[in-house]
Amino acid sequence: MNQQCASRYCRFSGASAECLEPIQRYDHVKNSLSDAFDLNGEEILRRKLIVDFSIFQLLIERTIRMIQKETSHKVIAQGLTTLMDISQNSEKLEDHLLLMIYNTAKLYLKDSNHWVKQVCFRIIGHIKQSDSLKTIADYIHSQDARVRSAAMETLKKKSLHERSSEIVTSGEWSTGKKWADDAPKELLDKDEVNVVSSGSCGAFVHGLEDEFMEVRSASVDALCNLAIHHPEFAVLSLDFLVDMFNDEIEAVRIKAIDSLTQMSHHIILREHQLETILGALE
Repeated sequence: MNQQCASRYCRFSGASAECLEPIQRYDHVKNSLSDAFDLNGEEILRRKLIVDFSIFQLLIERTIRMIQKETSHKVIAQGLTTLMDISQNSEKLEDHLLLMIYNTAKLYLKDSNHWVKQVCFRIIGHIKQSDSLKTIADYIHSQDARVRSAAMETLKKKSLHERSSEIVTSGEWSTGKKWADDAPKELLDKDEVNVVSSGSCGAFVHGLEDEFMEVRSASVDALCNLAIHHPEFAVLSLDFLVDMFNDEIEAVRIKAIDSLTQMSHHIILREHQLETILGALE
């Protein structure tokens, strides 16, 4: 792979990649890519160059530096996508590098471009930290419906409380490599544990009441996904989900029906809820 890239990009520096030793060839390609990015004024070529940086997982810091001085939203989004690809495809990526990618995504959530924000949500949904849910929930109130929808789509993914539960029930001791995330937990009563934070619960409510169909649809999916794995939450969310049977958009109503079916083994319908469902079906 390195030799192929070296052959492809050696023209930027004028050196012959074939005559270099493996380590020198690797450094040669890194420098060629970086120099070509700095010197090229064409947006499309800079985007292509930054894609090729995903080949080298050790270039995370350099990729971050590139997008920090970039003005094109498309190039920034591509740079963040490269970081996301590295984090997803590198099984042995060290935790401090994952945290570096995560913090970069949090930083660029403030970008005005919705494409950049959407990539950031995908990174945060993949690299989960203790503040992930709160970070995502803060954007449920965005003025851009595309951003609100992307935030709700991210909430559909495996949530932090599930990840913490897996660590505790596995019986493993702390490795000391995960910023205390995997530290041994004391025994807690189940009633003392919140499924999601109050801020995230508010995000679900706002999402279900959103004026845009895409956001309401994503909110129903997120609500259903969480309720399937947590019977207590399924009971609490039942009224909200039943209300979605009266949504003005047919696709949302159908999704609500499908969601209710998936979580049916956790719930018992009350009379007024059944009346609402039957009224909607008419």
